[in-house]
Amino acid sequence: MLTLSATILAIIQDSSTRPYVIKNARTNSKDVELVSSLPLETCRSRLISEIDAPWTVLGNRPVIGQIAGTKLRARKRIWYRNSFQISMSAEMVERDGYTHILCRFSMHPFVRIFITVWFTGVLLVGGLVFLASLASLSLADQSVPAGTWPGLILPIGMFLLGLGAVRVGRTLAGDERLFLLDFLCKTLTAKLLAQPR
Repeated sequence: MLTLSATILAIIQDSSTRPYVIKNARTNSKDVELVSSLPLETCRSRLISEIDAPWTVLGNRPVIGQIAGTKLRARKRIWYRNSFQISMSAEMVERDGYTHILCRFSMHPFVRIFITVWFTGVLLVGGLVFLASLASLSLADQSVPAGTWPGLILPIGMFLLGLGAVRVGRTLAGDERLFLLDFLCKTLTAKLLAQPR
């Protein structure tokens, strides 16, 4: 039975055929763990030199973020605004002579809250307006009561608008998780620690 150190060493040395294990790994989970043979302080200094601070005006590095102690928050530099952009939170931990980088990927918390409020509001308020308009339409004799059509169309439109915005934003952010993982692997000469299947 292999020890944790032997397993990590085997993963790190598996670079002859696959320079970055990331391409063949399961990276769709929210949590990913990388391991680097570099000491923690070296990892910190490499990241600091390769990442632009969030408010850098004329930055040109591909990753924007900040490092505080052993914690890292980063996102891919893009030239447009995308509220659904993936950001990475990571923590570096030194263990068994290696630096473990525990990564978590998600949208900004404000965006998640906004999406929840939007769809809840559309479903509750819009659903009530839709049902009231539908009842008004079914109870009408010959003519359609004023305000019935907007009450039927607007809730559906707002729901579809929300779905479309989420879909477009998530499509634009499609490769950002792999981009950030690849950035960490190259910068820290790190490998993906085998994920449980």
